[in-house]
Amino acid sequence: MVPPLRLILLLLLRAAPGVAQDCRLCEPAGLDSPPVARPLRVEFDGGLEFGRLALAGGGGGAVELNPGGDEARTDGRLIDLGGLRYAAVVRLIGVPGGRVRVHWPDAMVLSSSSGGTPLRLESIRSDAPPVLVLDSGGRARFRLGARLVVPAGAGGDYRGPITVEAEYE
Repeated sequence: MVPPLRLILLLLLRAAPGVAQDCRLCEPAGLDSPPVARPLRVEFDGGLEFGRLALAGGGGGAVELNPGGDEARTDGRLIDLGGLRYAAVVRLIGVPGGRVRVHWPDAMVLSSSSGGTPLRLESIRSDAPPVLVLDSGGRARFRLGARLVVPAGAGGDYRGPITVEAEYE
């Protein structure tokens, strides 16, 4: 009997702040004051979690979590044992009505604190349109999902950062 592979993934999400580019992204500071640019902030409500997984027999496998976080598909020798699973939630805060482009890497490597075999996170994708428009409160929200590739023999708790960059269009 092969012991279950327990994967706990806390993807530390980092933000690269956006920069206001012109005065249409500014707010008036007062009647006699020049406009003040409102910086764009990126905040995270949680990381990407794939739940509990196990490798059965020899070989590796993969699990794909959609950006909604409500559907996970496994393939290869990877078995879904349930547990909490959810997509990463990203919030943008800036100028009401501002148009924002968001970027993140297509793939990244996750490492284990115990020095285990690295895992690859691929096909990082979002439920956001190419350009987000901030609402009347200056906010927008989107989610990220991805495909996790687990090689044979991997096991442990894995973590890694995803850098999300946002900029006014």
